[in-house]
Amino acid sequence: MEQDPTVLTVLLQKLLQNVSFTQLLALADPTSFLAMLSSPVPPIQLLGLFLLHKAAASPGDVAIVATWNEVCKELVNTTLCANDTAVHKEANRVLLAFLLADLPPSASGDGTTTERSGGSGLFWRRIFSDRDIYQMILHICSWSGSPDSFSKKTRAQSRLLGLIPSLAEMDWNTIIAHTFPGLVQKYTIGTTKANNLLDFATYGMARLENDVMMGMLHLEYLSELLAATSSDKALAYLSQPQVGKHQEAIGLFLHPRIFTKDDMVAGLLESRAGKYCSAYARLYPAHLVNATSASLILPKDVKDQFPDFSDTEYSNVCTKFSSEETRLVDLFLTHIAQALDTCRNPKTAYEPPVTCLHLLTSLPPDVLVSPPTFSVDSGVISRQEYEKWRSSNSVIALIPLTPPLPEYISTLGALFSSSQYLYSIYTILLYNQAAGLATPLVASPDTTPSMPVALTLWAKILSIAKAPALADACLASISLIQAVTDTSSWDGVLVILRQMQLMEFILRPTERHTARRVADPESTEFRTAVLKYEIVQSLAKAMRKAGGDSEGNVRKAEGVNEEKAELAKKWGKTIMQRARMGPWDTEQQPVVGTMEE
Repeated sequence: MEQDPTVLTVLLQKLLQNVSFTQLLALADPTSFLAMLSSPVPPIQLLGLFLLHKAAASPGDVAIVATWNEVCKELVNTTLCANDTAVHKEANRVLLAFLLADLPPSASGDGTTTERSGGSGLFWRRIFSDRDIYQMILHICSWSGSPDSFSKKTRAQSRLLGLIPSLAEMDWNTIIAHTFPGLVQKYTIGTTKANNLLDFATYGMARLENDVMMGMLHLEYLSELLAATSSDKALAYLSQPQVGKHQEAIGLFLHPRIFTKDDMVAGLLESRAGKYCSAYARLYPAHLVNATSASLILPKDVKDQFPDFSDTEYSNVCTKFSSEETRLVDLFLTHIAQALDTCRNPKTAYEPPVTCLHLLTSLPPDVLVSPPTFSVDSGVISRQEYEKWRSSNSVIALIPLTPPLPEYISTLGALFSSSQYLYSIYTILLYNQAAGLATPLVASPDTTPSMPVALTLWAKILSIAKAPALADACLASISLIQAVTDTSSWDGVLVILRQMQLMEFILRPTERHTARRVADPESTEFRTAVLKYEIVQSLAKAMRKAGGDSEGNVRKAEGVNEEKAELAKKWGKTIMQRARMGPWDTEQQPVVGTMEE
């Protein structure tokens, strides 16, 4: 028990589960909590954190903890420095719970629910306005502070980087407040002096040169910070010339080899920078659409962080973009197209550019499509006009279905669900490629391709969906069908109802071939059955909206077009009957195996 008190501490946690923090005060004083938090034995620390966390249930109890200066200081120290990962995670959880419970109504955060904002702010002031605690944070995390080992220093820095986005979400003004600017500047590294906690964490704390892991963590931090506020506070901050982290992330994604000559390092940093670009595109589409290549101009301090930074290549890129004033979104599309085109090489066919695919699905759908400049209904389309239209929609055309990889299929599902025109473009281009028409078809922005034209796409998707041996690709193809069925931006149900073979596949109950009819929830067959049934339920919902009853008898509802009404009548009874059966038919319900069997 002396060597490992885990059994005793777990028992105590269970016994004290329903005891409130106020009741605990009769049993333990601040000295007792401090002793548990500072104990070298992780189970004892976890017990102390468990008991301390009870105060988070009430802003009044958090205010009591805020008066315990040494306990608060040790809680912050444990959050940043604990050797045991479980202790760190629990300390971090307790600290954030206290801050949330004590959040005053005047807090400037965007993402925190207002009903939890009823605190006095006393705990916030204890952590961020107490000079000793503030200096301790800087001292622990700065290379100008405590002479800890490299691993301990970078571990504390990574934990602070993980904490800052949560603080930004709760109260932005606290992390940008110039509470102790002299202290912050004392502990800042680099020539650009930091003035607040956000400056310190963002550019005044970590040494990114020759530390790939910290560089990756830092880019992850930028992505999380960008998503922490619903307004553009974080974006505006990161884009400031003296900060330059927005420009740095975009530059690392588009031109990673300007920053480093090492291909492996460039690939690692590019993937994390791509995550930042995806968050930027998803959260701030209007800003992205209006941004130009000036976003690549880097402040000097950023360039100094990369010893292998190529000034020559950077100057060439800046000269080119400044003369052309290229839209940033076009640079993204060109980069994605190049990555997709590279993967058409047989040697890299099975290495999809996942980072670029994530960015592609994050971009506003409107920037991915270019409607024809001629009349689609004119009857005669020249090869030159077609090639011009095809070229303007080249990015989506480069997404392959052969070989059948789940990354590409999932990307198509996300794109199709976001825009009817994206679905139409891809379907038409695939049909033209297969048919080899002298006069190729062009997608209309207003209507979906007819059933025979769309058959080329859906036959490919169906062939993959029927191949459980392909596992992830099989599940991705069924998820694509579900994405089109469930899309709210256009009538995907009509597209599905048109395809006879696809409907037969969806409505056919999954057969059980496993020995003793034991269903493995992790198996492809089991997950296929569940996904197919979810599609059936979506179709059943669509039938009811089209005027159908519980038996599938359809009377045309107001606002439903003629074709959909006819297809609803054709499939309605079968869909509703199938919806009542569950994932398997009544005679083939799965039996989940147990060890006893």
